[in-house]
Amino acid sequence: MSQFSEAPLMLMERSATSLFGVKRSGVHINGYTVSDGGEVSMWLARRSPTKQTYPGLLDHVAAGGLAAGLDIKQTVVKECEEEACIPAAIAEKARPVSTVR
Repeated sequence: MSQFSEAPLMLMERSATSLFGVKRSGVHINGYTVSDGGEVSMWLARRSPTKQTYPGLLDHVAAGGLAAGLDIKQTVVKECEEEACIPAAIAEKARPVSTVR
């Protein structure tokens, strides 16, 4: 699709998209909390030391590619549950703040 809001011309397994040079989209979740006193605390995630890529380095709280049939909010909830054990009730409160291309 030439624009994100358009219907796709075809569907492809996400793991094959890089082989064909297909543009992909995904979500990256970072988190923060604000105390009653107004102090902001950032959530920091660290990759597993046994991870094959970038072991032990700082990372997003959760991230993942958009799959056919799931919108952005559904992907955020799915990735938060899968990667960070964040319950859906909390993940559904996430709000978008920026887009990077």
